[in-house]
Amino acid sequence: MTPSVQIRQAKASDSLLLAQLNREVQDLHTELYPKYFKAYDERAVERFMKEKLADSNTIAFVAEKDEKAVGYILAFHIQRKENPFQYAHHFLLIDQIAVLNQFQAKGIGQQLLKKLIEVAKEKKIKEIRTEHWKLNQKASVFFKNSGFRNLRKTMEQPL
Repeated sequence: MTPSVQIRQAKASDSLLLAQLNREVQDLHTELYPKYFKAYDERAVERFMKEKLADSNTIAFVAEKDEKAVGYILAFHIQRKENPFQYAHHFLLIDQIAVLNQFQAKGIGQQLLKKLIEVAKEKKIKEIRTEHWKLNQKASVFFKNSGFRNLRKTMEQPL
């Protein structure tokens, strides 16, 4: 664990910061899945972050080491209404978690996740979900080591 890391709630004014922190993970996704992921576009990502940070269902935190932002987590509070097939339920969905490459494997991702879990408990949310792409092995290992388990699988049939 990196003790000098501070976790703070993201502010509306952090949209550019989150966009910049997103670059390495977006580049990885583009490299692994060019069919699905666009090349990194800072302005477009900043607009996305600005919109999400303004949404009351968004929870986001920034990790800072020596006053420099080194990672973030972005989650959405999803609320599903009851229907003929499923009971009403709600959960946090981790949409994005990123730690700059040079700061990975130092416990920063775990600290971001721990803070998200604290907030979920405060809000009486009993489940956190996430998805990641099959070829993103770092994400797979991180989430498995953090206690996540498979809930469902997405499959495709290219035509």
